[in-house]
Amino acid sequence: MTANRAILLTCLLMLEASFAFGQPTGPAASSNAQKQLDLVMQRVGEAFIKEPTALGLSIGIVKDGQTYFYNFGTTEKGTGKVPTQHTIYEIGSVSKTFASLLLAQAVLEKRVSLADDIRKYLPGKYPNLAYAGKPIRLVHLANTTSALPDNVPDRSAMLQQAPSDSVPFLILRADRAYTRQDFYAELHSVKVDTMPGLIPRHSNTGAQLLAYILESVYQAPFEQLVEKYIAQPLQMRSTLQAKAGNSLLAVGHNEKGHRMPYHFIESLEPSGACATARLTWRSTWHISSQKPTRP
Repeated sequence: MTANRAILLTCLLMLEASFAFGQPTGPAASSNAQKQLDLVMQRVGEAFIKEPTALGLSIGIVKDGQTYFYNFGTTEKGTGKVPTQHTIYEIGSVSKTFASLLLAQAVLEKRVSLADDIRKYLPGKYPNLAYAGKPIRLVHLANTTSALPDNVPDRSAMLQQAPSDSVPFLILRADRAYTRQDFYAELHSVKVDTMPGLIPRHSNTGAQLLAYILESVYQAPFEQLVEKYIAQPLQMRSTLQAKAGNSLLAVGHNEKGHRMPYHFIESLEPSGACATARLTWRSTWHISSQKPTRP
């Protein structure tokens, strides 16, 4: 997949360069730009689909108020069902960006400060959530420098003994029974091994904790905050509650081509440890020409 990302980045940079410098205006220029865009995206899509582990791909581009869609491959192995601009994809860790956007909103509303010690918002005492007297701050949860572990509890030892194809199913089964109370209890056992704010590293724990803090600050569920502060102002009208079995859902597969389960668990949606239904948007993008107003 590294090669694919390199191809995609190179093509997009070429595309951006071709549009950015001294392009003439008018219908003819617009037609030429469209042809260039189509050509670059066709190359990107075809290169991706040629990879042995690739199955389907949708690309959406918004430029100068125009929206373009490109679809390749299939949405499920062996079916021949091609993706469209309405295909729904699980978004995984992209969910984390919504928690960070909500934190920015809370800062604008002066409900919190980025420099706040996270323990200010936690139930009970957590002396362990600091290193050499330096606490984890809200900004560290958003910029992935909290020094918190990737997941709590750490199930890596258990999963190492399981067949690779069964790992997603085991995680899903365990996560369904995992509660907020369990999360806070596990948080007491966390050991911060470096000074917060120094080393970026992936942390589902940090993103999940940020969402819980925001729910506490606003006294509202995370999904309602996303709807109020992100989806509605940005006119993301295609937001929908997807469920397993929805005919528009693309089916996930592992590198062996085996079908993998959907991860629709509301309680874990902010971290993207499960790519959640309520944070899954259609690839049809509705972009407003007006600036969103703050609710």
